[in-house]
Amino acid sequence: MSRLTCALAATVLACCTTSCGDSAGPGGDSDQPHNSWRARAPLPTPRWGIAVAAVAGQLYAIGGNSGAGVLGTVEAYDPAKNQWVTRAPMPTPRSFAGVGVVGGLIYVFGGSAVGGVPFANLEIYDPATDSWTRGSDMPLGVQAPGAGASGAGLYAVGGLVRGAIARTLQFYDPGQDTWSFKTPLPEEEDLQGLQAAIIEGSLIVFGSYAGRGPTPHLMTYDIQSDVWSGPTHAPVPTSSPAAAALDGLMYFVGGQLISSGGDVQSYDPATRMWTTLASLPTSRYTNLGVLNGLIYAVGGLTTDSEHWLPNVEAYRP
Repeated sequence: MSRLTCALAATVLACCTTSCGDSAGPGGDSDQPHNSWRARAPLPTPRWGIAVAAVAGQLYAIGGNSGAGVLGTVEAYDPAKNQWVTRAPMPTPRSFAGVGVVGGLIYVFGGSAVGGVPFANLEIYDPATDSWTRGSDMPLGVQAPGAGASGAGLYAVGGLVRGAIARTLQFYDPGQDTWSFKTPLPEEEDLQGLQAAIIEGSLIVFGSYAGRGPTPHLMTYDIQSDVWSGPTHAPVPTSSPAAAALDGLMYFVGGQLISSGGDVQSYDPATRMWTTLASLPTSRYTNLGVLNGLIYAVGGLTTDSEHWLPNVEAYRP
């Protein structure tokens, strides 16, 4: 594994159709018990560092690193058919990009290719036409930013700039096609491996302090007041988990186990309570997407950093 990919693990997602027999029934989840995982059709292209987004009842896996190189591959999953199909590739192959959905369009920004030089460009995918367009560049290109989306626009927090940790918070207004800077993370918060999600008007950011090993913390950004609060200790027993928000909770899945506990946790910002949930069947670094009330772990990398995986598993809370 390259030094760059190792650093990302410490800091931090063919024209064909693939289907999987009977691993999911019609609709994919009607008989799946709560707090359980179920295997779905595997990714046609195994990879990690994928940008995952859901639009109009389908889940999209965009870009990533296959171990052989950085990709622009786009594959779409239909849960009713339990089937992946290949879509128009992203113009700029990249991994560890930020991603968000606004108004039925998928926005992919930042990330990097081999060598770790971050991209500033924004590319916009329209699932209805299976086509890509270009948006305005980010003021600061970043690799592996935390990303959140609301109806107002997209947030890109932190990330890496040629190996240095950024504390910036960049906001994109899709109506104006413009970027602006918001209040950055506080100076003492040199957080790496950022995962972010918007819940009840706040951008919740998870990461570990740079150079101090796995020291997971949460920071909270109030969108209306443009003010940060925290940090709050996060008792997540894994390094570099993936994260996603669903029904007011933030879920953390996978990563490298660093202490006793499960590799799937949920956090309730309203009560600040943590809950250990059913473990991910295939232990790995992974990428998350949310579709139809399920959390999908899409592809990934084994925790020994040796194998890029096609596994797709869906969690029902």
